[in-house]
Amino acid sequence: MDHTHLTPEQYAPIVARLTEERDYLKRLADRMAASGFPASDPLHAAVVRAWEAASNACVVACTCRNRDVRPLALPDTIMTRKPWGGGGGRARP
Repeated sequence: MDHTHLTPEQYAPIVARLTEERDYLKRLADRMAASGFPASDPLHAAVVRAWEAASNACVVACTCRNRDVRPLALPDTIMTRKPWGGGGGRARP
């Protein structure tokens, strides 16, 4: 089993719990900073890394939950065509 086997309904409690944990870790990191923990303190650094990981997990879970939503097409502009790269924006073989 992997993430593709989960339904959007099954993702709801996962996202809710990850969001709670992310928010708790952010509040903890903020309290530690306000209490004078230096950024170089191993515990404070670990809490910040845990908050970053939880935040990333929230993004990934939400992205996987919404995997059936099609992204908007990129507009046809000079930046999407990239004529300076050769091949009209396609990679060279």
